[in-house]
Amino acid sequence: QWLPADAPPEAVALALAATLNLKVPTALTRPLPPIAPLLRPVLVRPEELQGPRRSMCRRDAFGPMVLGVAFGPNDNAPRVQTTHLDQWGAHFDDVITTAISNLREALTEESVLGVEGTPGLLAIVNDHEPAAAACYFFEALIPDLDRDAGVLFGVPSLSTTIALPVEPGSGAAAFAALVEMMYSLCDRQSEPLSDQIFWWRAGDIAHIPMVEVEEEGVRRIHLDARGIVADLLDVLGEIEDDDES
Repeated sequence: QWLPADAPPEAVALALAATLNLKVPTALTRPLPPIAPLLRPVLVRPEELQGPRRSMCRRDAFGPMVLGVAFGPNDNAPRVQTTHLDQWGAHFDDVITTAISNLREALTEESVLGVEGTPGLLAIVNDHEPAAAACYFFEALIPDLDRDAGVLFGVPSLSTTIALPVEPGSGAAAFAALVEMMYSLCDRQSEPLSDQIFWWRAGDIAHIPMVEVEEEGVRRIHLDARGIVADLLDVLGEIEDDDES
């Protein structure tokens, strides 16, 4: 479903190999142009960098995660390695740019859904694409985005981004709903991508540190209202910088 309509034989063979979890022959990845439309950005937890994925090319993403490039959107698709870059005579940053551009074309407005009961909260979801990397082109998916206020977001799975465009002075209710949804989604998965919240502002991404505690059987999320959290609460018009919640 995700292959281009005019995909060349090399791309079809590579996609089939990834879908069937078969080892990909080196010859299929040697010429870059036929398979370039298959490249996708993929977020990876550090603990996944074992076995064959230990040698994948990557860059620091946000939080503890790293950013790699896969030959297709499948979770088990082979990843770009140094040997591939040597074959292509390409720089990894250029390959990442191509992969993000491919994903940007694949994610349409139909992938952006409103969340019932929480005005402003969005779910960017696609069953066939790594929508967790949507943070690299929020401006293409969210109309009239305020770059300075930015977007709060989380990536519970490879196919999902939960996003909340920040509205100055709007209070913390929607932020609390985002946190609650993230933990709820992650609780349903055996290996969630991340249960943390991040803040995109003008292309920069910062981690919103949260501490989960359990009190009398009730889970609570504590925020230390200093640093980046203080900045967020100040924008939301919620509490003074030196308070804690």
